[in-house]
Amino acid sequence: DVKELEEERQKLSNELDNVRSHLNEFNKTAVEKEFEKHFPFAAETNRKLNNVVNLSDLYDELIRTKQELTRVMANNIRLEKELKDMNEKIDEERPLLYKNIHEYELIEQNYQKLQEELMQLLMEKDKFMAEKDKDQQMINTLNRELKRYQRETDDLSNQIVHLMKAIQEAKGFQIFNDNEMMDTDSTTANMILFKDIQELQDKNRQLLTLLHEMNDELMNTKKINDNDENINETKLKSELETMKSKMESLSEELQKKNEIIELMKKQKRLMNPNYTGELDTIDVITENKELKLKLEKSVETFETIREKNHNDIRRLEMDKNQLIQENATMKSDLSRLNTELQNQKSYMQEVNVTMEKYQDENILLRERNIKLNSVVENLEKNIITMQNQLDTLNESIRMKDNNMEFCRAESTQLKSQ
Repeated sequence: DVKELEEERQKLSNELDNVRSHLNEFNKTAVEKEFEKHFPFAAETNRKLNNVVNLSDLYDELIRTKQELTRVMANNIRLEKELKDMNEKIDEERPLLYKNIHEYELIEQNYQKLQEELMQLLMEKDKFMAEKDKDQQMINTLNRELKRYQRETDDLSNQIVHLMKAIQEAKGFQIFNDNEMMDTDSTTANMILFKDIQELQDKNRQLLTLLHEMNDELMNTKKINDNDENINETKLKSELETMKSKMESLSEELQKKNEIIELMKKQKRLMNPNYTGELDTIDVITENKELKLKLEKSVETFETIREKNHNDIRRLEMDKNQLIQENATMKSDLSRLNTELQNQKSYMQEVNVTMEKYQDENILLRERNIKLNSVVENLEKNIITMQNQLDTLNESIRMKDNNMEFCRAESTQLKSQ
């Protein structure tokens, strides 16, 4: 009987253990179902963990996550501070940037104005060069005319010399050489005209050389003086023509008188063989006086022409000096404008370099701001995800604590039974 009772007790204890195990399993499944009903995400996390991670590891992970969160928050605060400092710096430099942009626009406008002025100056220069070419052509024509007049005057002077010598030979006077003529007074008075012609030729040569030197220096004022030069040229031409006509008339008159004298001599010799020629000498003296007066008049006319030529040369020299001064002033103004243009170009280049530098800095700041914003967004997303993970872990820990409390209470209840 005792043995049967012992066996019966053993069976009952085994059945009790089975009932307790079934009850524990039922309670556990019921708690899990209830927990899954109320907290599905925590139950899913618990199933995934499946008792792989214990509570100490979860606590360590929680501590590490909190430290990471504090570090990320501190980094976020630092980045926000740097971003704020950069915004303040940009706000401080914004008026300077606007000022530089305004100065750049003003410099660009001044540069455009200077370019327009330079184009106008170049156009005026081309116009002046065209006028200079025209003046050069006119000067060349005048030089040719002067050379022609010079040749004509040389020819006329030679003709007059030969005529005077022929007249003196016809009148029976002694013909002196050039050296002897310089020594005698009477012949000097008669031949002064030819010296004046030679001086006039020398002055004409000087005038030609001066005109040749002025070819490269004539500019704008030549056009204004064209009318005066034409008037003077016409005057000179008319005076030369009048002198030419006077010389021709004088030579013709001399020739006629010589012919008349020869005819009278022949007639008197035929009529009176004892003719001594005293009357002829008296007539010749009177004619010589008349010729002398005419020669003196021609000398005076040549003197007036020479004075006019001197005046023209002086006027041309004054015009030349004025043109040289104007050319010097124009060259100085052009060099000054070129230097100002070069300074403006260098200043524009410096402004362009500074603007490019500011633009590069702005681009770098924008890229840095974009990167910082992306980093901040990523950190915020990481914080949100980590916060969610922490919440889930806290819920799972709390549920496990509840399960442990429930199991403890059940075990105490079973022990009391």
